[in-house]
Amino acid sequence: MKSIIKNKYFKYFFITIIITIFHFSFVSFISTNGIVPDIFLIFVVWLAIKEDRLVGIIAGFVLGIYIDFISGDTMGINALTKTIVGFIAGGFHKKDSIKQIIDEYKFIFVVLLCSVAHNLIYFLFFINIEKQSFILFYLKFGLASAFYTTFISAFVYVFQLSTKRIKYYS
Repeated sequence: MKSIIKNKYFKYFFITIIITIFHFSFVSFISTNGIVPDIFLIFVVWLAIKEDRLVGIIAGFVLGIYIDFISGDTMGINALTKTIVGFIAGGFHKKDSIKQIIDEYKFIFVVLLCSVAHNLIYFLFFINIEKQSFILFYLKFGLASAFYTTFISAFVYVFQLSTKRIKYYS
């Protein structure tokens, strides 16, 4: 049993490395007006729904700290926001309906909800209210980024379904 758990977490670590390489190599090419999708957020949502809330919270915190270190962002902001994402997405974890949520379009809506919450908290720390309206700033960057992340999560969802079909027919 411990071997299975170790293999599972090794797989998650390997996925994190692949996401990091993808994020820093290719995301700049799909950036639109400085708005980039948050691939790490999609991974935290997927983990929280697949495993449970506690794993989502821990993964969110660890990935958030990791992102803070490698991006040079304000230390702790990504850890806070990704932890909250893990908590929110973990609320959708139900042992009987994990496949129903991940295999159906509901996953995309959970990503949207988590992305909106993530960006709301994240941008609260960076906006200078004296110089710019938070609502306008959030509409321009926060919601746009949330919808872009959700759009990318639809591709993750379709890719996941196609690989399951390949396994089914093999």
